[in-house]
Amino acid sequence: MDNTNVIQSNWKQSAFFPNHEVSDLGEIRNTKTGKYLKPHTNKGGYKVVGIRKDGKRYFTQVHRLVWETFMGEIPDGMQIDHINTVRDDNRLENLRVVTPKQNAQNPITYQRKCKEGQRKHESEDFHETCRIAARKRSQDPVWKERNREALKRTRETEGYWENFYAVVHDENYRKKMSETLKEKYRNDAEFKQRWRDAMDILWKDPEFRRKNREHIRKSFGRAVQQIDMETGEVIREWECVSDAAKEVGTDVSSICKVCRGKQNYSKGYKWKYV
Repeated sequence: MDNTNVIQSNWKQSAFFPNHEVSDLGEIRNTKTGKYLKPHTNKGGYKVVGIRKDGKRYFTQVHRLVWETFMGEIPDGMQIDHINTVRDDNRLENLRVVTPKQNAQNPITYQRKCKEGQRKHESEDFHETCRIAARKRSQDPVWKERNREALKRTRETEGYWENFYAVVHDENYRKKMSETLKEKYRNDAEFKQRWRDAMDILWKDPEFRRKNREHIRKSFGRAVQQIDMETGEVIREWECVSDAAKEVGTDVSSICKVCRGKQNYSKGYKWKYV
């Protein structure tokens, strides 16, 4: 033991262990024998000492013993935080009493956890573990039922379907999702099966079918202009896309693609929404 540390230490008798003294540097000694207790490190990285009292051996964490000796009893529900996050640095000046939330929000601890979490999320093993867990969960009938009920409650909220269709019919979103899903659908047989199962569940929902019909009627029921490709003159204005498609002998989606700028013409004509 370094004599310099002993001289600089402030010692105080422990209230719970009368035969032992505790220093503000985190040292503990027997007042009768003068021997220093050698702590061991537990699984959590904290220093622990075993002290005998009335024929029984008590194991206590050093940082808590230091605080209780110099500062008094630790309130219920409170914890002792190592300010510099070094768990074996049990100097009194490095300790503070905090709530569990404050302990977890120690700035040094928080920064370290953020870095560890970033490294963890960048790891391919982490993503593979998440995928395996998601597959197992999707096969759990209890989870399926809970998820089905949650989706039903969500769809019943005000404005859900308006927001849903606003997102899924956004051109940029549709293009990005289409490319991603096509790639996965072609190369991942398991994803293809999960996609089909999800569509089966979705189409069994009467509310979804009703909203989808309304959307189709709204989209295909829009008035369109039939335009000559050479002169640019409007040949005829149709009340709805489906009537125009039926008359000129093409499909509805082809005319809609021209109106949205995805095709140049359909059946030899340009088309434009009114």
